[in-house]
Amino acid sequence: MISINAGHGFNSTGCYGNGLHEEKYVRDILKRVKKILTNNDIDFKDSTIDYATSLKTLEYQCLITNINKCNLAISIHVNCATNSSANGIECHVYGKNSTKAINFSNKLLAKNDIFKNRGVKYSPSLYFLKHTNCNAVIIELGFASNKNDVTILNNNKQKIAEMIAQSIIEQK
Repeated sequence: MISINAGHGFNSTGCYGNGLHEEKYVRDILKRVKKILTNNDIDFKDSTIDYATSLKTLEYQCLITNINKCNLAISIHVNCATNSSANGIECHVYGKNSTKAINFSNKLLAKNDIFKNRGVKYSPSLYFLKHTNCNAVIIELGFASNKNDVTILNNNKQKIAEMIAQSIIEQK
C-alpha cells in the first residue's frame, strides 16, 4: 500500500509566494491524484494533516504510514527560496538505500517536461523521511518564490497530478 499526503495543514501552512499558497495548492493536486488512483483501482492511504484537530501533526503522517505498513510514502510540497531565481522540481529521499523511493522519484522526474529537473536529493534529516518505516519521498513541485514556476504550477495542475499518479501506478 502507498501512503500519500498534501505536505502541510492545520498548524503549518507551508510557503507562500507570487500568489500561491502551498497548503491550498498541494491539497488540490492531491485531490486530483487520488481521483486518478481510485479510477485505476490503486490502494492508497491519505495521511494528510486534517484541519479539524491539532493532534494531526507531522507525526500523524508518519504514524498513519507506519500503522498501515505502507511500502512507499509520498508527501507533496511546493518549494520556496530566498533566491527568486531558484526553480524546478526535485525529490528528497532518506538515503542511497531508499531503492523504492529513488525508483519512484526517477520515474516521476522522467515524466517531467515542464520544470527544470533538480534531481533526487538525499535528505536524512527531514522528519518525514526519517520517521517512516518504509521508503519515503518528498516531492517539491517547483518554487513559490519563482514567478515562472508559479505560472507553470497554476497552468499545469492536471498534468502534474497525472505525472504523480502515473508514477505511483507504475510502482505497483
